[in-house]
Amino acid sequence: MFIPRLMKKERNPLGRLRARAFLPLFPTLILLAACYIVTTTGINEPLEASKSEQQSREELILSAIDACREKLSQSDPAVAPYAFPKTRRRLALLLESRLPDGDAIEIAGLYVASARNDTESFRLEASERIESFLRAADIILKFGTKRTDITVEEEAESLLREALSVHDPLGGQDTNEAIQVILSEAYASVFEKLVHMILKQVNSAGTSLSRSSNDDYLKQILHSSLELCDQVSDLCPNEPIIDEYRGAIIRKLYGTRNVRHKKSEAFVVSNSGMMMTKDTSIPSFGILGPRISAEMASSSTYVPEVVGAADSVYGSYSAAALKSHIAAISQTLGINLVLAQEKFPYGVMPSLDELVVGLDSRGVNERNILSQLWSRLIRHIILAAAAAREASLPAAEDEHFDYGLKILSNIPLFEIIQADVKADMLINAGITQKSRGNIDRAIKLFQDALYVNPGDGHAMVQLASLGSTSAVTATSLSDDYVAGLFDGYSDRFEQELVEELGYRGHEFVTDAVIRHGIINRNKKSYTFVDLGCGTGLAGSLLREKIGQNIDFRLLGVDLSSRMTEHSRARLVGDDNDRKRVYNDVYTMDGNDFLAGLPESSVDAIVSSDVFIYVGDLDDTFRECMRALRTNGILSFTVEMPSKNDDAAEHVRKHGMALLKSGRFGHSRKYVENVANNVGFKMVEWKAKVLRKQGKEDVPGAVVVLKKR
Repeated sequence: MFIPRLMKKERNPLGRLRARAFLPLFPTLILLAACYIVTTTGINEPLEASKSEQQSREELILSAIDACREKLSQSDPAVAPYAFPKTRRRLALLLESRLPDGDAIEIAGLYVASARNDTESFRLEASERIESFLRAADIILKFGTKRTDITVEEEAESLLREALSVHDPLGGQDTNEAIQVILSEAYASVFEKLVHMILKQVNSAGTSLSRSSNDDYLKQILHSSLELCDQVSDLCPNEPIIDEYRGAIIRKLYGTRNVRHKKSEAFVVSNSGMMMTKDTSIPSFGILGPRISAEMASSSTYVPEVVGAADSVYGSYSAAALKSHIAAISQTLGINLVLAQEKFPYGVMPSLDELVVGLDSRGVNERNILSQLWSRLIRHIILAAAAAREASLPAAEDEHFDYGLKILSNIPLFEIIQADVKADMLINAGITQKSRGNIDRAIKLFQDALYVNPGDGHAMVQLASLGSTSAVTATSLSDDYVAGLFDGYSDRFEQELVEELGYRGHEFVTDAVIRHGIINRNKKSYTFVDLGCGTGLAGSLLREKIGQNIDFRLLGVDLSSRMTEHSRARLVGDDNDRKRVYNDVYTMDGNDFLAGLPESSVDAIVSSDVFIYVGDLDDTFRECMRALRTNGILSFTVEMPSKNDDAAEHVRKHGMALLKSGRFGHSRKYVENVANNVGFKMVEWKAKVLRKQGKEDVPGAVVVLKKR
């Protein structure tokens, strides 16, 4: 199935590309705030004198804190709890600079109090009030709350929703575009935080609730998320993130099938086949700006009130791409939004001379923002193209990919777009060509992706699937690729791998631990490690099969944060005696985790379907050897090439190769040689069928090594 690879993982479709224009650089903000307060509250030392005497930053901040507290002492909290909002906000900023020292709850309270003062002559700017609510929510999520009536998450969510209720005192009529940009960006930042919390809640509910009880609950959360998208669209109509998340939420709610459903807003289809909102809003500065209606609406045809889910997803992502397109161009050229829309409809680029002038006239910070905007546009193009394919709109898919590749062919833009985003564009375009049988074209695109982002795991795997010799000889895949692969796969991992493909690797490695007599009746406690624990399949079997007889500590580790969310929540036992499978679960590289364990502290390590993504096993074996006690065992699975895999000969000659499956194959001779070199003794190699791939068996082996 065609799955677009996003900036990093699907859990965060925006990546971290937002240009937070309304948030100043924090250290500078603290110093400016401190200097301002110190020099305007009766302290006689001027700024120059402080510099000449080399007064420390800490002393300056402490002086400013004292001045703020002195001013706040002039009001009675019982009578005017929100008095002096600007002073409260300054004090909060100063105290936050000293965290984790200090009272985080006090800081959050100061931010909230400053934001809640709605007295016209004293209140903060609307964007400052919104930001204060956002900062308070962040602090509560990180440091907790003293409230006992609601959870940390509920309190943070309440503050974020309160931030969205803050309105521009001019009712959005302020014609100053810069002010509108800052205000709208503030709304969008709150929205981003809130939706991340909601989607995290959805994911955790999926792992902690039974399948019979959570469907309605999850649907209710997702439907409320769509309502949130509509609410924030009114506050910041030109922000692409709203459309991006709307598409992600609809996809989660209805899947990728074209299920018919009531749409929350009218979509129109342009003559090119692109779907977008009738009143298409164009962002300024890559963020937001005044609402501008699209001229194309007059020549478009409406989608019926009931539309397919895949159509709606495409409509959302294509709207995000359109807004990002105008944002990047208008900011690069420094032209009016309406003019940018009229001169450069989607797919039309400025001339090379225009781009060169626009880019060369910018300083470092401005070029960084332009890099973010053009990179964001490429990612939205990828999303729109993928959604077009799922909606069976091949012409629209081609239009998006053609535009994305045209952007990358422009040298000035190629140089500022982030390397991994360029690779994503090339890889996804290559996957489309591969699916259509244009193999030579696909190989060229995958090779180009490796050129712009050397070591890109996704490009390497795609080349291996086409039998490329350059990929077969690979010895590793990047951590980012592996983590992203399983982040996107985590929610359906067990259903697809175990129930549909008959995966049994977890059974093989746990049975081997028991079979090789690791349990000694004279030993009272044990420590086991599940290396690459995934959702916790192997750990559950260990608890069920030997946990009744002995006391052991079970540690899990995995690169994928989404996988470790599942394994942390995994329970065993009957309804009256439910226990967590793992004592601790860590999200990190397996070798780094093992290196942090005390030497000779582990009795057994199990690793199911993990080394097939590692490649060269030397470093991993060495870390396992160091961590294991004498006679401790390492039980794991490896994959071997099928007879029709072009990499089979390379495995036979060199012991290892990247297979067409996108996983590494290892020979028995290779595994035994590496094991012997680090001090292990191979005590078992047993051929097994690991799973199905399509209709074919995937050959492999369960291997047991013992520390001598």
